[in-house]
Amino acid sequence: MKKTLRIGKNRSKARIWIEGQALAAEGWERGDEFYSRFDHHNDEIVYSKPSRSTEGRQRKVAGTDVRPIIDTNTNEILDVFGEDATHVDITVGPDEITIRRGHAPTKKVAGAAVALALAASTLAAPFISQFKAGAKRILVACEESGKVRDELTALGHDAVSCDILDTRSPYGWHITGDVTPYLSMEWDEVYAFPPCTYLTVSAAYAFKDPDYEKYPGVGYHQKLGPDKLVGKERREARADAIEFVKLIWDSSEKVVIENPKGFLSSMWRKPDQIIQPYWFGDPETKETCLWLKNASKLTATNMLSVEENGYQVSKGKHAGKWRWKNQSPCGGPSMGPVADRGKVKSVTYDGIAHALATQITGKA
Repeated sequence: MKKTLRIGKNRSKARIWIEGQALAAEGWERGDEFYSRFDHHNDEIVYSKPSRSTEGRQRKVAGTDVRPIIDTNTNEILDVFGEDATHVDITVGPDEITIRRGHAPTKKVAGAAVALALAASTLAAPFISQFKAGAKRILVACEESGKVRDELTALGHDAVSCDILDTRSPYGWHITGDVTPYLSMEWDEVYAFPPCTYLTVSAAYAFKDPDYEKYPGVGYHQKLGPDKLVGKERREARADAIEFVKLIWDSSEKVVIENPKGFLSSMWRKPDQIIQPYWFGDPETKETCLWLKNASKLTATNMLSVEENGYQVSKGKHAGKWRWKNQSPCGGPSMGPVADRGKVKSVTYDGIAHALATQITGKA
């Protein structure tokens, strides 16, 4: 579990406050003993459970059973990191927490949601909690971008994202790794964006066994990359992907799962709603399916028209047709086969992320 946190201030002293699922998800509970060590030689602060180390000052995790807290309020923080330090990078593990000097967000990542998330995590006395009253414990599964997590954090909720990739927005709590072990924890809500590689109908032909007699050396009507699963292996990967979705569905009383149109509809259950980015102010098209467990359907907030926000094809057989900004003249996706195409296409649109957070969860 990692996060870049702004150093707070309380009674003219520097303050680092760690609270909630960032601790609970890694096994830190109220009353747990640990030792805090201000390591000036290595420029870091380390909290260690007795099983790991007994060096430093003996302390206990404060807070409640629901939201454990470790509050460090001393100018020794600045003695370690320097008087000009503004942010720290925090890594929370099961037995040890390491804090090192961090950096303020650059303009590239300092979007509105990130700015609000940072503001929400900056403490001034006499705050008891960094979360608002009624804050929900929310897991955002399979989200690398941090967009939905940051929207939820900005509303005052205890939101944590998890993905096999590092988050591109390190100013919110993120777990890099398999989300499966964390699904069994106590979450009030779970939002999930499971990988669609083997769930989408794109390249559906590859689920069939290759026919080398008809397509010598290739097996299909077009060549697939060497790392692509085909035939039986691809079908098995699809079955595993569907079971993973079911596991997420059973992980909490309130669950939202997002995926494009694909095999979930025919091999699991039909979506509860299909939405479009242009319903929420993003001038693009992408049919997005939502499976909603004890959650209401989304209401359009800023419906755009293609005639005012798209473009008209000027020539060719599709001349005169109106297309959205992410469409080619024929109506298909305009993005070419770039290396990180899947990663780029999987990012939740800003308008949808805001609608998910505000309409399904709402302010704490």
